Amino acid sequence: MLVKRIYHLRLLLLFGFFSLICPTSLFGQHQEFSHVTTENGLSSNAILTMSQDHTGFIWLGTSNGINRYDGKVVKQYLVHSKNQENRSFNNIYWLHTDADGVLWAGTNGGLLRYSIEKDAFVKMPIAGYKGGIVTFVYSDQKKNLWVGSARGLYLLTADRDSTKTQYFSHSEQTPSI
Repeated sequence: MLVKRIYHLRLLLLFGFFSLICPTSLFGQHQEFSHVTTENGLSSNAILTMSQDHTGFIWLGTSNGINRYDGKVVKQYLVHSKNQENRSFNNIYWLHTDADGVLWAGTNGGLLRYSIEKDAFVKMPIAGYKGGIVTFVYSDQKKNLWVGSARGLYLLTADRDSTKTQYFSHSEQTPSI
């Protein structure tokens, strides 16, 4: 019984000693924050969306293109091609990284996909796409891609051989998805 008390007393003293020493090491840690602006290379200060990919890059969607930030350097991605309505793809409303690490961008001109090989964003055609701003991109557990636009919801199912598109329209009572 006495041995147990001595053991518990030693344990308590040891715990007390370490609890006094450990907090002092916490005071030595320093958190550093920095602002990323157009002065650091950002294409626009109007950030509309952001996403982090599987490699740790932070992607920022702005009113003037997409920017990749690695913690030190900003790289700009501007999409200069025009669609049939002569609208650019540089207003980025939604960024999404799927389970395979693919980065998708919803823009005022449609859907873009980041190509690692080209280090560029490529327009992704959607069968039956009725135009409009892509305001939402989401991938589910089955690796289907849901694309929401001002004119409806599109489901892109990825098979081994092909990609199938399903369109869900909305009525006047539900003007937006």
